Amino acid sequence: TVNRLLTAASAPVLQMVRQWVVAGELDDPRGEFFVVSDPAVAEEDLWRHRYRLDDDMRPPFISPEIAADVLRVGKSINFLRRCCDDDSWAEERAPVAAAAAAAGGLGYGNPAALDALVREAKRRIDRCLRRVLFERYKFGEHCFAVKRYLLLGQGDFHHYLMDLIGPDLAEPASTVSAYKLTGTLEAAIRASNAQFDSPDVLDRLRVRMMAHVGGDEQGWDVFSLEYTVTPPLTTVFTEAAMGKYLR
Repeated sequence: TVNRLLTAASAPVLQMVRQWVVAGELDDPRGEFFVVSDPAVAEEDLWRHRYRLDDDMRPPFISPEIAADVLRVGKSINFLRRCCDDDSWAEERAPVAAAAAAAGGLGYGNPAALDALVREAKRRIDRCLRRVLFERYKFGEHCFAVKRYLLLGQGDFHHYLMDLIGPDLAEPASTVSAYKLTGTLEAAIRASNAQFDSPDVLDRLRVRMMAHVGGDEQGWDVFSLEYTVTPPLTTVFTEAAMGKYLR
């Protein structure tokens, strides 16, 4: 009798787990699930702030490690669909559900099925995310570009840029024209091997003039290069991370 009651009581939460890790759907009108969503969070902050774990709602038969994986899988599905505008996960749903069925089906007293469901979903969603970020959004290419342009790895480009831009930056900051510096940046690109980079990379490389109040500041004090990124890459290249590159 006790086993029958526990099986019936656990069925709703296991169904919510299944919906979350298979379809990324969170149907919890009464707040009974251990994954919580905050719909007020903007799309650009989805990965870090939209979803969280409520450990008080986690049933004892689901370990903290499994719960964390459940959160990450569903969050990844939503990130893929909502932030990357990619629907390829639809093709992965059937194999994920089949993994649980092959292990005896989700149910109280069969932790192997839950483990199989989450493990298969995690493996497949990680593969989908890597493919989309690296192939469609060229994540690796942008990482390399940041290294070469903000961390001075593209030596010939920086050599030309410093030679061309030096006289202007020696002037008082208030007299330095960002428009003119942008033209100088483009000239340095054309004169170096940077010209062979993809247009998408070069379009993201820009002049940035930091705020200044006049006084004794020179152009050198307020000039920097900036590499701009757009969603979904901003999930990795956060404002804080790019601030460190800028510094």
